Parts: sequence; structure tokens; C-alpha cells
Amino acid sequence: MPVVIIRRHHHMPAVVEAATDEEMMAWLAARPFVPREARDSVDAAKAWLSTLQRPSGWFETMDNARAWLRARPHPQPEGHLPSGTADMAEAEA
Repeated sequence: MPVVIIRRHHHMPAVVEAATDEEMMAWLAARPFVPREARDSVDAAKAWLSTLQRPSGWFETMDNARAWLRARPHPQPEGHLPSGTADMAEAEA
């Protein structure tokens, strides 16, 4: 089940999970902000995602995405509000 994280400048990150690569590509193809060349193949989509702000990327599973995020901390935007359980635990500590 592929997972895509998209973080565009001045936008909240989007996390999308699909059942297959084909479904993910269809989701990407339906988004006007995805460049035409990124819609050609999974490799093209991965290449485009690698040009976006971290933590953008294509991951084979949600577990892979989580592991990548844990291994590569990225700076939180100013005024970040905790949104997940880990963030809440950290905020309460």
C-alpha cells in the first residue's frame, strides 16, 4: 500500500495512502498542482516528490513512511501545534 507525503510551500503536508501504485498514480493525476511529467510513471512521481520540501516522498508502506520520518527529523514550522499522540506527549512533558 503506497503512501505519499506531499508538502508544498505554504501548505500543510498531505499524507495519502492507496491500495496500489495505480490508484496512487490516479490520485496524483487528478491533482492540478502535480506537474504533467510527474504523472507519467511511479519513477517520475518519485522524482517530482524529491524536489518538494521535506518530508515529501513516496513510501512503500505507512510503516516505511513513519520510520523515515523518525530517522530524519525535520524542523517544525513556527507556531506548530501538536497534532499527533507523540506530539501531545512531547508537549505535555
